[in-house]
Amino acid sequence: AVNSPAAEWYPTLVENIRMYVGSERAGGLGGIDLYTIDNPFSVDAVAVALPEPINSSAEDYDPYVDPQERFMIFISTREGGFGGTDLYIALPDAHGIWSTVHHIGAPFNDAGPVPGAPMLSPDGAHLLVSGKVEGFDTVGDIIAWPLADLFAAAGLDYNGL
Repeated sequence: AVNSPAAEWYPTLVENIRMYVGSERAGGLGGIDLYTIDNPFSVDAVAVALPEPINSSAEDYDPYVDPQERFMIFISTREGGFGGTDLYIALPDAHGIWSTVHHIGAPFNDAGPVPGAPMLSPDGAHLLVSGKVEGFDTVGDIIAWPLADLFAAAGLDYNGL
């Protein structure tokens, strides 16, 4: 279930033995969609596309999911962003269903390409991404952003999780 004839990338594992991946496999809403696979190392595993509003008709990929599944940060080309690729935060409802998506505002998103490969620092305080930082080298850097600042830029309270 993890691999299909299409491209899959950026796997994220969470505590309950669930994997999240971006995939171009058939059955999604756009060219690239986010999928979840329970017990991904089992021969009976099945990949399931996440519903709207998480997936859209645009490209949705590079999911980072908090180990307790309290939030997901992913990249999308959906409408409502600054253009190109932007970072978004998704939150589950009281039943654990991914139900809301929030655009992360400036300065984390802008009209340029967003940094990729989001992941949480070991202390849970920063989101690490790979990308270019103005004034540094042109090849790319590892950037650490305070997670509370990302949530604030999306109009959310990180401490309320």
